[in-house]
Amino acid sequence: MNRLACTLLIFSGLLLGPIVSAQGLLDALNEGLEEPTLPVTATFKDTRIVNVQSNETPAEGVLHFVIAHRFGTLSAGAYDLWGLDNAQMRMAFDYGITDGVSVGVARSTYQKTYE
Repeated sequence: MNRLACTLLIFSGLLLGPIVSAQGLLDALNEGLEEPTLPVTATFKDTRIVNVQSNETPAEGVLHFVIAHRFGTLSAGAYDLWGLDNAQMRMAFDYGITDGVSVGVARSTYQKTYE
């Protein structure tokens, strides 16, 4: 009998739980409120995140100068100055035409490429 009562109690809790759920006071207070939707700005603080492009662009009329570099391996030791002699560098200028459109020019030491 005890096992039957426990089983009946569990099933009734599972069946009636979603139907007879208690309404919290916070739900009643927030019932008529709508949150205003605002556009998200400044998701990131720069146009690049470490070595990857972000979704940000320079603002209108802003000239953004970027120097990015990667060092060589440390395994060569003092002969390569622990990677400084094999460093690769990229310099770039980005100009914001509007808040969402920018143009840029860049030069990289890797294969001496222009972008």
